[in-house]
Amino acid sequence: AGGETSVEGERFAVQKEASSVEKRQELPLHRKPKSALMKRLEKLMRTNPSYTPCGNSRVNYSVRITPEDLHCLPKESKEYTENSYLLHGYYRYRHVLLGRRTGKEKVEYVLMVPGVYNGKEAGLAKLFGFPEFLPVIKTKPETGSAASGEALFGYFCGKI
Repeated sequence: AGGETSVEGERFAVQKEASSVEKRQELPLHRKPKSALMKRLEKLMRTNPSYTPCGNSRVNYSVRITPEDLHCLPKESKEYTENSYLLHGYYRYRHVLLGRRTGKEKVEYVLMVPGVYNGKEAGLAKLFGFPEFLPVIKTKPETGSAASGEALFGYFCGKI
């Protein structure tokens, strides 16, 4: 009878361990351990001045950064510090933005490079990792022009 009790005890321990593993997998996103990249991005968001260029709901919060700020990112993120499109936008407009989007189940960070929308510029931005365009004024980015016929200024965005 003693052997049976230990087998039952082992079964109970295995079941208890399996249920705790299931519980760990069900933790909400805000409780999951953060990567080094996420921690450094959050630090940039806290330490740099906020900047809201447009009332675009697709980016909840953004801050002005410089290319030097990106050097604090982990080595695997080196592609951002050496991105010639990002550097071109920074030197032309004297700023780049780091934006944060929050969805139902995730937080996403984007780099936002200022520029004027046209087909050639959009193709170049996409080639360098900035496929999305957020206009400063509300228009359709596919048209490439504002309602008044002027050039459409905004931000080309790429996920980090």
